Amino acid sequence: MMIQQAHPHTVCLQETKLSQIDDRLSLEILGQSCWRLEYLPADETRGGIAIAWNRDFITCHSLKPGRKDYSLSTQITLNLTNSSFLLTAVYRPTEHSEKMNFLAELISCQPTQPTPWICLGDFKLIYEARDKNNGNINRALMSRFR
Repeated sequence: MMIQQAHPHTVCLQETKLSQIDDRLSLEILGQSCWRLEYLPADETRGGIAIAWNRDFITCHSLKPGRKDYSLSTQITLNLTNSSFLLTAVYRPTEHSEKMNFLAELISCQPTQPTPWICLGDFKLIYEARDKNNGNINRALMSRFR
């Protein structure tokens, strides 16, 4: 309902917890048939990413591979201006053992220059020590994330 009321041109959802999104569910979430959706399935009850766009305003080009373990990427073109950028949505589970794999995947998503890149989502990492609510800080990991 909120998506339908806001009338966005692009929607990114993290932690959908959905293993499959069919046309019926997509229509229920987005409310209009002019929308298209790509998704990364959830792992049991964890994760899941969806990127949806209104075809009246946006053209998306699927990438090979656009779906990875922790991310979903697509090339977005704004129909009005014909300008493009890479959009990557991420979701990283909380397991400490997966952090380095996640960071390696994130680096592999980075486009070649000069392609603009928007990377958003749930990184489950901190950029600065002040972002942490306790003293348990892994400064080496924080530095790698930067």
